[in-house]
Amino acid sequence: IEVTVNSKTLSGMERNTPESSLIAPADVPETFTIAAYERSVNRIAPYSSRGPTDVGLQGIDVTGYTNIDVENGLYGITPFRFTGTSASAPYVGGVAALVEGADTGDPSPESLATTLRSTSDDIRGPGDDTISGSGVVNAVDAVESVSSITITPTPTPTQIPSPTPIPTTAPTPMPTSTSTPKPTQTVTPIPAPSDDITITRSSSATEVIPGAKVTVTTRVTNASGSVSINANYTPPVHSAQVTEVTVNGNTASPIISEATIDGGVVVSDNLDTGATVSITEELTVSETAETTHTITGNVTTDNTTASADALNISVIIPDTPAERYDSNGDGNIDIIELEQAGNDFASGELTIAELGQVGRAFAS
Repeated sequence: IEVTVNSKTLSGMERNTPESSLIAPADVPETFTIAAYERSVNRIAPYSSRGPTDVGLQGIDVTGYTNIDVENGLYGITPFRFTGTSASAPYVGGVAALVEGADTGDPSPESLATTLRSTSDDIRGPGDDTISGSGVVNAVDAVESVSSITITPTPTPTQIPSPTPIPTTAPTPMPTSTSTPKPTQTVTPIPAPSDDITITRSSSATEVIPGAKVTVTTRVTNASGSVSINANYTPPVHSAQVTEVTVNGNTASPIISEATIDGGVVVSDNLDTGATVSITEELTVSETAETTHTITGNVTTDNTTASADALNISVIIPDTPAERYDSNGDGNIDIIELEQAGNDFASGELTIAELGQVGRAFAS
């Protein structure tokens, strides 16, 4: 059994991707393709790729668990929360190995694939689909289907009642001298930190011209352990990238840091209690005026999930040439924006009067 994880980037197959987003080798018909399922929130992970493939095949075969605690000190942390499709793929590979070991014959790859599919738990309505395949792999049902082994939970030991004690005659107590008690010191307890996380999301501008760049910052306070910060862009933006991730004000290297035109996901682990995580994304908005991008999403820290307030960014029709060249929406013209206006004047797309208005805005 060979498990392959596409490692084009640090985060491998972990992307926040829309429909028909499978890439090689996951879109090859001969592969067994696995989606990622977050059991703590009962959903397909937002970065898990979707089918169908470019040639119309289903793409996803089954789904495996992610956010798995491992005890082998991966990355020098024990326990470590193993996340992403990088976790769900070897999880399903391990179940396949158990099935192969339990089978009395020598199952072919096709037979193993059929067993995993037929014993999976459907999570998105009856039948297969292009997001979860046949469902979440069920290790117990898969092994039991090919062997006479019945897997049952370890029974709880029956508690043996204690014998009834035999009453004895208590001796008459002797009088004792009474000592003056010493005053005890009262210790003021230190209040425990709140379990509630706080999410704030802001942008450098809420009204911009078509094709402008906008900086969006998401700040999560009181995080601990692991944190997954997800964002969805509706409708999709023109482009997106994560430019910075910090923990307690210091630059951090998250396990996952991805952004596409449909949304982004950042996952950090091994956070101290009460940590503050900030994410900065640079979005290029639609080229179509009168479009409003709505940014939504949620944050999961350990087993707590909270939704972030929606943030709207409107693409407006510029009234003046200066507004048309204010590409970052800050209300000013900088040297790069003035240079773009100059290039458009040189190519005949801007009149001398319009260039003059942009120049005056730069000088003001």
